[in-house]
Amino acid sequence: MEILFLGTGPVGGIKGKGRSKRLESSILIDGVLVDVTNHFKKQIKGINNIKAILITHAHKDAIGGMNQLRGWQKKVCADRIRLYSLKETIKKIKNEFKSINNLEFINVKPYKDFKIDNLKVIAFKIKHSIQKGFPTLGFYFPDLKLVYASDVGELNKDLEKYSKKSKILIIDGAMWEKKLIAHLDIKEVLPKICNWNVKKIIFTQIGKTAPKYESLRKEIKKICSKALPAYDGMKLRI
Repeated sequence: MEILFLGTGPVGGIKGKGRSKRLESSILIDGVLVDVTNHFKKQIKGINNIKAILITHAHKDAIGGMNQLRGWQKKVCADRIRLYSLKETIKKIKNEFKSINNLEFINVKPYKDFKIDNLKVIAFKIKHSIQKGFPTLGFYFPDLKLVYASDVGELNKDLEKYSKKSKILIIDGAMWEKKLIAHLDIKEVLPKICNWNVKKIIFTQIGKTAPKYESLRKEIKKICSKALPAYDGMKLRI
């Protein structure tokens, strides 16, 4: 099975060069899309199959591409696509985007597993937004031994618990040597999570305070040999 990093940057993306150029954060796992960003149209080129969508939260960089998704469906896929998220997030999507009969909405209950075809998923709560009404999810894929947590304000027991069950942790790396209440600082958090029982740590949601890709990769390796920054188009086989 393959994980494709469609975007690895913050809201608005980063206009860099090569691996330092980043669209808003999103991944695709075996036809399951996590978040529908404002850059969806660019990210989806060459992809003809989305069988389901997981939404982490209702900020624009996670749901802003809903109209682009509908346009893509008209050209590529006539079937309705299942969208899984918290009921509060689904309500915001419905309020924000009026013509969304292209989607089948399914409420997710945190900590209760569900299946997308043969892919088992467990959603868990993450502290991220300082705004009320924007609860945020991380996703644990037990069969893949993978955790995806792209928007994290601080580490919590749930994130640690599921990460310790996993081989791969994909996590918020928005800041570098600078604090922001809704996101993690790589340099601050990496020594802590490096001690978790996980084989590989991959940072996404990488922001403008980070150095260019190669420098960032070297600096991260100095702190933790099993950690690295993701880049747009990166593929990971499990």
